[in-house]
Amino acid sequence: MTETEKSSKLALLDRISTCGMVATLVVFTLLYVLHGSGLMENLFVEVAIFCGLGASLIWGLSAQCLFFCALFRRRWEMVAWAATQILIFVFGMSLFFPINTAPQASMRMENNNYIKQLNFALRNYAEAHDGQLPPHRIGTEPDENGIYPHSWRVYILPFVEEDGLFKKIRLNEPWDSKWNRQFHEKMPSFFKNPFCRGSLSKSETTYGVLIGDGMAFPENGDGRKITELRPDLAWIAETTPGCWMDPNHDVREIRKYAESEIQYFGCVDTEIRFTSKPVTPEKLKTIVWEE
Repeated sequence: MTETEKSSKLALLDRISTCGMVATLVVFTLLYVLHGSGLMENLFVEVAIFCGLGASLIWGLSAQCLFFCALFRRRWEMVAWAATQILIFVFGMSLFFPINTAPQASMRMENNNYIKQLNFALRNYAEAHDGQLPPHRIGTEPDENGIYPHSWRVYILPFVEEDGLFKKIRLNEPWDSKWNRQFHEKMPSFFKNPFCRGSLSKSETTYGVLIGDGMAFPENGDGRKITELRPDLAWIAETTPGCWMDPNHDVREIRKYAESEIQYFGCVDTEIRFTSKPVTPEKLKTIVWEE
């Protein structure tokens, strides 16, 4: 191989490593900004993470190859440039791509998918019941038909492919009767917020419905007609943990997700909406959502 060919190969490695460096720093800077704004659940960000990892891999490998090849050829100016790139690589990775960025993004995506499932389940329940949402009855006494109060989460089971579990639960017994207690730890996975898996028991959920005047569910009684509701009205939020079968577990206090200041809500039109502003269940009736 002639000196000219060897020099051209070093120049090619130099171009590859430089392009990889620029692409990686641009992508990771974008990710850093989006991570700080709480928008990491966006599908575009998931793609950007994948592209950033690919660009960083190309950059890191080509910079190392350039370093050793230039060292072997005693091209000291390229050795210095490759060493500089390697230092930038190490510093840039620690600064722009925190170790927990990808897992946090994955959990946000999973969390939003769960809320989306609950949105569709509520709408499908309503479509099968002449537009009526499931009841939100509390207390310990049965109604005139001998049916005890049960959580809305129990009533939507047939609409999330859990019809078998629904048929085993006895609605003519309290939710915590001896028979029904055996199902407390058989909670479907989509009721468990991914951010809280390590701190919740097998029977606990943090997803609840928002209740009260002007909301989709009353304090006590039948759910409202879905046609009466504003499309962007929030009806699902995260709250303090409780048993998924407990009819008394609903959203009394809106809770933030993990360390994020962003609060996510499932809405009547099945969209996921969010806000970083302090919000109470009462404020959700008139809130103007962020874009």
